Amino acid sequence: MRTTLLKCAAAILLLPSLFLAGRLVMPAPSHGAETKEDRGPLPPLMEEMSRAFRRISRQVKDPKQNEATAREIVAMQTALLKAKSVLPKRITDLPEAKRAAAARRFRLRLIELFAALLQVEKAVLEERNEEALKFVKRMEVINAECHEELGVDQ
Repeated sequence: MRTTLLKCAAAILLLPSLFLAGRLVMPAPSHGAETKEDRGPLPPLMEEMSRAFRRISRQVKDPKQNEATAREIVAMQTALLKAKSVLPKRITDLPEAKRAAAARRFRLRLIELFAALLQVEKAVLEERNEEALKFVKRMEVINAECHEELGVDQ
């Protein structure tokens, strides 16, 4: 019994020092690592659009969810309009000579996406869900093409 008590006492006394030793060996966070703030304003907007689009894609087939789908469409439109005024870091890092053309292509892609989203909204509001689904599929293609052009993972 005494041996067990000694072992428990030793473990209790050693536990904090083991924890501290582990903390001392662990590397500190790198100052070169990219934080959310470093990514700029575009990635959070793209994440908002992506979340809304996933919901739209799931709901658009069901006319009973048209009201919820319409809310998600507005959320995506809002994020998309904000994103039009911001360029991806990959474009801003380009040399001046290439930046203008890349920025124009990016903005045109967003306009194309917005136009398709307006078609989805119109079809949903008119309760033509099958047609809305076709425009959602078109949006998927536009999204994939844009990400491919920019060299961004989806």
